[in-house]
Amino acid sequence: MIRILLSLICSIILANKALADTNRISLNFQSSTAQIRTFNKTYKGDLSGGVLSSSFDVGRNFILGLDVKDGAGEVSSDQALSYSFNEYIAHSAFKFSEISGSQSQRNYALSVGWGILHKSANFNGLKFSETQYPIFLGVDLDISKRLSLRIKGYSQLDKFDDNRAAFIELVSSVNEKVKIVGRYSNYSSKINAIKQCGSDYVIGLEIHF
Repeated sequence: MIRILLSLICSIILANKALADTNRISLNFQSSTAQIRTFNKTYKGDLSGGVLSSSFDVGRNFILGLDVKDGAGEVSSDQALSYSFNEYIAHSAFKFSEISGSQSQRNYALSVGWGILHKSANFNGLKFSETQYPIFLGVDLDISKRLSLRIKGYSQLDKFDDNRAAFIELVSSVNEKVKIVGRYSNYSSKINAIKQCGSDYVIGLEIHF
């Protein structure tokens, strides 16, 4: 937790020196169709919560970010049990292969990076937590002047079968500073003896500054 908070502080400090006006923070509502697998048993249910995401351009080719996710709900098999979780992801990435149709508008850019992910879960009173170090890959694509597509994913390579996530975001501009974000993600996340997998549906507002 301390390392993640320090990463956020460093991100904000460095972001003040950024050359591009593409720093962003978004607040989103999340709904998830989840499966919880533990002790040779599978539970299914719906979770809901919130996602706070931030991204800071440091110079032209380097990105720093922090994502915070929190969710809770009930899952059931032969009985209904409570489940809640929270995640903190601090990450950095290098952008490359950027191509512009004009000097003022980017068409697409690829990114590759590394991060720290800490996840905690509470399953019917049993608490689990784990820290992981995933690799990040991403593509940003400008479809039109007001519409863009983001595709990204991450995984810890030595735990690929148990810990990975992929995201598709559709971003629509309200004005120069405000955007509406819709996101679908598919994920598999194992911490200690418990595995959470499923799909997330996220919608929210993104502020650029």
